[in-house]
Amino acid sequence: MELAAWLERQIEERGLSIRAAALYAGLSAPTLLRIMEGKPPDTTTCRKLAAWAAVDPDLVLALAGHRQMKPPAETTRAYAPEVIELMNVIAALPPELQAAALRITRRTIEDLQGVALRYSGAEEERLERAGKAA
Repeated sequence: MELAAWLERQIEERGLSIRAAALYAGLSAPTLLRIMEGKPPDTTTCRKLAAWAAVDPDLVLALAGHRQMKPPAETTRAYAPEVIELMNVIAALPPELQAAALRITRRTIEDLQGVALRYSGAEEERLERAGKAA
């Protein structure tokens, strides 16, 4: 993934305009536009973008071509085959659909977590009542 696509996705996921994203990142709107046009930023700009996006500066520096991408620290983490399959399906989507797919997936997971919490609370309550009845 190149820096321009990454930046565009960051801005879109936050629902910001170029001007607002630039303001939050401490940059000018023309600077962001130049990056989105494919012009590589300097390392200071990369670090500001990383801080704004709350990511490792090495990621942005690597996307900008200033250094090689380092492997993630937790390279031994194992994922279920279903998770890998889902990641591959999302990665195969056109870039303009990936952000939407990720938002939908996140919302679905959050909804499932809410159901699980409600269920676990109801189950605990049922067990507590059953314990008092015995």
